Amino acid sequence: MSFRKSFLLCFILLLPALHLWGQDCNLILNGYVFDSGTNGPLDVVHLQLAESKQGTLTDSTGYFSLDNLCAGDYHLIISHVGCSSETIFMSLQNDTTVELSLDHSIGVLESVEVKGLRGPSNTQKLEYLRAQEIRDKGGESLANILESIPGVSSIKNGSSIAKPIVQGLTGNRLLILNNGIAQSGQQWGADHAPEIDPLVANNISVIKGAGALAYLGGNLGSVILLEPSSILPDPHLHGRAAYYFDTNGRGQATNIQLQKFSSKFAWKLNGTLKKSGDNKTADYFLRNTGAEEYNVALQMEKGFSDKHR
Repeated sequence: MSFRKSFLLCFILLLPALHLWGQDCNLILNGYVFDSGTNGPLDVVHLQLAESKQGTLTDSTGYFSLDNLCAGDYHLIISHVGCSSETIFMSLQNDTTVELSLDHSIGVLESVEVKGLRGPSNTQKLEYLRAQEIRDKGGESLANILESIPGVSSIKNGSSIAKPIVQGLTGNRLLILNNGIAQSGQQWGADHAPEIDPLVANNISVIKGAGALAYLGGNLGSVILLEPSSILPDPHLHGRAAYYFDTNGRGQATNIQLQKFSSKFAWKLNGTLKKSGDNKTADYFLRNTGAEEYNVALQMEKGFSDKHR
């Protein structure tokens, strides 16, 4: 092989290394992490960049710093004991300082505060299920999932037809709001279950008593709120898949979620397939207890300004 060909081959092989060497890898990402409930600093919070695996911990003031970073797109993973981990997308082109917050309330016990003066009374009694609790029971119907909340039961007409009952109230006395829209199926007879896939919601709340008056169409009964999460401001395509299996009836369920964000238009697609055969006792099958269900939901968001989406 001639000297010219050898030189050209070595140059081609060294191009990736020369590109990396030419990058600006002296950028700094620093900032503070706060408790979203108390606005106080959080120490010993672990922060790691998924792409470069660089990580650090916050100090007693909530401060952290990551240096020697190359310009580019990163996913910052934030985790702390007693908090739900979060992933934030950021594009680094210059030295950047950020302020981050974590919800630390799920790891804090409720406390009693005694004051000399009596404050305004609160007539709203609220119970709720978080996203992880909903996913753990994703193979079940909405009414069955809500039964884990005190005071909530269900009326069933078949294996997959169940309507929630809150403190003995159902039908017209129980309002279901799915992303702010009243569910009309709740007003129909007992042979109609709410046509809602619980895996669409990121949070499910049950409001009892007079607090229901604060919601459109509410009355002196109760309100069930299903609230999906906002689409993450990340331009990459993200998704999640889950599979559920029930030994009795060989029930199976599959859920797939996809989402993508852009400054002009954002979307999230949720699809669920459930299918099961007849349930079985120790000695015989329970006929006509099989079920088959298909759910598809599309969430779209359009940004008009930083305050309105």
